[in-house]
Amino acid sequence: MAKRILLPIDLDHVASWEKSVDMAIDLARHFGAELVVLSVFPEMEADFEQFPQHHVPAVEAFRRRRIPPDIQSRAVHRLGTVARGIRAAILQEAIDLVVMASHNPSLGDYVMGSNAANVVLHSPCSVLVVR
Repeated sequence: MAKRILLPIDLDHVASWEKSVDMAIDLARHFGAELVVLSVFPEMEADFEQFPQHHVPAVEAFRRRRIPPDIQSRAVHRLGTVARGIRAAILQEAIDLVVMASHNPSLGDYVMGSNAANVVLHSPCSVLVVR
């Protein structure tokens, strides 16, 4: 049973959450789980003086707007590559299930692998990839 579900989002790319957010909400409701909304920001934005003021309000607004009030939720943030940030959040937040969207692979994905594939291969918990 999932007690804590991770929903990775990228507010600059709707495709990163558009299909997965409703599934994550349904699963959180079904299991009575907490929904942890994750944003991962590149290392080059790692100026911690500006980090919270620049990004946190938008992620909090997303959480309040998209996650129904009957679902216990909170937002967390990590720095680094997307896959590494997701894996770090899984461990640090004691996540039981990751619900994330995937996209049609591009040439770069075939060479380097997609974020979803990386998380699925290296995650210590279950990962549901929504297409």
